[in-house]
Amino acid sequence: TMEEPDFHQQEEDRFARDLTERINAMALAGELDALVVVAPARTMGVLRPLWHKEVAARIVRVGGVDDLDVL
Repeated sequence: TMEEPDFHQQEEDRFARDLTERINAMALAGELDALVVVAPARTMGVLRPLWHKEVAARIVRVGGVDDLDVL
């Protein structure tokens, strides 16, 4: 049997990709000095390979949602 598609996860992944495009554009336009990223591990797995090197250079803190109290 085929597993049902996880539409919620597909939407979350799409949101992460769209957000990364916007953040990449901001970094390349010089509109981003620093970035703190808080996201679930699976979402981080979507984001990381899509970040432009200019974004990666501006990331000052990365954490999961469980780290919110210490960020």
